[in-house]
Amino acid sequence: NSEVNLVSETQGRIVAINVNVGTKLSAGMLIAKVDDELKKAGFMNAEAAYEKAKMDLQRNEQLNKEKSVSDAQLDAVRFACKASESAYIIAKRQLNDTKITSPISGVVTSRNIEVGSVVAPGTPIVTIVELATLKIKVNVSEKDAFKLKAGDEIDVTTDVYTNVTFKGRVKSISDRGDEAHTYPVEITLPNNSRN
Repeated sequence: NSEVNLVSETQGRIVAINVNVGTKLSAGMLIAKVDDELKKAGFMNAEAAYEKAKMDLQRNEQLNKEKSVSDAQLDAVRFACKASESAYIIAKRQLNDTKITSPISGVVTSRNIEVGSVVAPGTPIVTIVELATLKIKVNVSEKDAFKLKAGDEIDVTTDVYTNVTFKGRVKSISDRGDEAHTYPVEITLPNNSRN
């Protein structure tokens, strides 16, 4: 039904891989880990700076109420706190990106990395195919296409399983036909053969 070509969102050396071709995955499962030592240090630094900025803001707000700090000084501390918060959010995201996880449940159909590989943003990691639902694309003649609508239940047969009829559902029908006056129809059906 769906296929994801998962890519790295960070740069670094792969220190662990938890999957092989054929591994069944759940959404959120850890696939690989990128060395995070420097990103962890950057996160700790940003977190400490943000905590300090929040305390500075609280103190300056109190001092401003007592008229010991001007409004302009308080505004400067507020902006510094916002900048620290932004740096904290970025560092947290960069640290989280060192854990490459599966966005969907499915099966690994290709793996493009090994332990020790150096990746950069955009480096292909794995391809994952979701097999719980199968998607079939067929071209249907013009006269038959107009009899169908999205959501219709239909019978599906195949040459592989000659005596079996599968129940599918029309997912979509293209509004545009081809030169042979056929219309692309997408059909989904549950994959009953999954182990």
